[in-house]
Amino acid sequence: MSNSIIAFASGVVVIILSASASASTLTNLVVRSEKMERDIPVSIVLPSGYNLEAKMHYPSVYVLHGANGSGQKNASASVIRQLVDKYGFIAVCPDGGKTSWWLDSPIDPKYQYETFVVREVVPYVDANYKTVAGRSKRAIMGGSMGGHGACYLGMRHKDIFGAIGNIYGGVDLVPWSWSSGWEIDKRLGPRDANMTSWEEHSVINVAKSLKNGEVELVSVVGTEDFFLGCNRQLHELLSANGVAHTYVEMRSQTTLGSTHGKFYAQGAEVCLRFIYNYFKDGYGHLGDVDTRPASASCDGCPSPFTVGPDAFDPQGGHIQGIAASDDALYVAQMTRLVKVDWAGKVLATRSVQSHTGDITWHDGELYTSVAVYPERKAGRIQVFDKDLNLMRETAIDRTIDGITYADGVLYVGMGAMEQPSKNPHRVNIIGRFDAKTLKEIAPRAEFDYGHETKYGFQDIVFDGERLVASFYSVDGSPDVVFFDKNLNVLGTATETCNQGFDMLPRSMRRDGRRFVRATTNISKDPASVSCEFDFFDLNNETYRYVDANASQP
Repeated sequence: MSNSIIAFASGVVVIILSASASASTLTNLVVRSEKMERDIPVSIVLPSGYNLEAKMHYPSVYVLHGANGSGQKNASASVIRQLVDKYGFIAVCPDGGKTSWWLDSPIDPKYQYETFVVREVVPYVDANYKTVAGRSKRAIMGGSMGGHGACYLGMRHKDIFGAIGNIYGGVDLVPWSWSSGWEIDKRLGPRDANMTSWEEHSVINVAKSLKNGEVELVSVVGTEDFFLGCNRQLHELLSANGVAHTYVEMRSQTTLGSTHGKFYAQGAEVCLRFIYNYFKDGYGHLGDVDTRPASASCDGCPSPFTVGPDAFDPQGGHIQGIAASDDALYVAQMTRLVKVDWAGKVLATRSVQSHTGDITWHDGELYTSVAVYPERKAGRIQVFDKDLNLMRETAIDRTIDGITYADGVLYVGMGAMEQPSKNPHRVNIIGRFDAKTLKEIAPRAEFDYGHETKYGFQDIVFDGERLVASFYSVDGSPDVVFFDKNLNVLGTATETCNQGFDMLPRSMRRDGRRFVRATTNISKDPASVSCEFDFFDLNNETYRYVDANASQP
């Protein structure tokens, strides 16, 4: 399989395609620290192809190790070697002593690692390796003590580093005075007598002065990690201050496991994907979808609006699904399709087969799922054009519900494994169909995200990276689940959006609003149906989970 590497030559982005990339190369060397008056080990990992073209220059990522680790051990880790090749950057892994915490100790001149990294290693690397010397192509990341160091140095030296990756960083030093193995007191003095110094050297306090847009930040932490609390506090602080960042929690099985082996590898993949996208696009994100809160201003972005009762069937029940395009919003009621503009003006309506459910839009076509009540034994996928003219359809041997398009495939909810779907249940069926031929292309799968639901999938959305589905939950369990295209569950959220939601067109996504949602208003006397539409962002309100059964190193 070919491997794409982003490199830079004379300011021009060059894509190198190699059918069989050779392995990255590791060099161990020493860099003289004038500040500490000694030579300190630094390990450099170069991407495959580095020596093949003299004019190619590469971004650099400084990878800081944790307590009792080393730069050489970091550089030798298979995950770093693999990701250097995957994303095409130079990894710089300095040695930070066993417990430097990557700061300039005010009491020990032998531990001046902030100066070493920023003022000594960075200039050395830029002078001796083919880097793109500038913050737009330089990032810093690390785990545990290294996560603290990455945030501390990255936030204090935003002119040097443009992006930060934090893997379960110890971002607040103050609670950990009892841990003699981390030797924070040897760097800052006994805590109670030097509280001001401990607070000033803690990331949680450095971050208080951070302004939105000054640096790109992604944080990844385990749900059982002993640094979970302070990472949540950092996330909450940045959110309250309006500082755009990406925060990720991954499911970890033990406090020890969350900082070792497989978990670190998964966290590094998340951070380096974010950093790679920063190098490539100029801002950090985890997929094709921009996950940053952007500027609050948006010329032409719609405001929340209401579509009145004249558009809907008064006997058609609540809204089942919505689908967003650049020009219009499509709305599905059980017995009617409605097309409106982004101010709520009705452009077209069409009576349709009952019970029509969720809908999805792609490339000029509107795909609908039809449960076909009252038979309850068969479903149907129908495809309409932008003017709501039926183009093609196919019958399905099960009732169906949620539907979305992702990379040429329709993901279709097919009700509960054990009928009737209205009874509380955990297992729902999901099918996959070719979007052009409407033929089923994969075995049907049992989908269980760990909570009881009613009525199967309500709505499914693809956000460019993940599939997102809404359910009618039971007894307060999460209403929303995230999963990948292989149907692996990534996480859950509590957000009511089971009467239709979809991604906004890219041009309309702004601060805290990437999704549009429908809420139905039904009156009985006289009978009428209207619908309100508002905007929200699941990424700002939920944790993201990935199974990480961490192994020992």
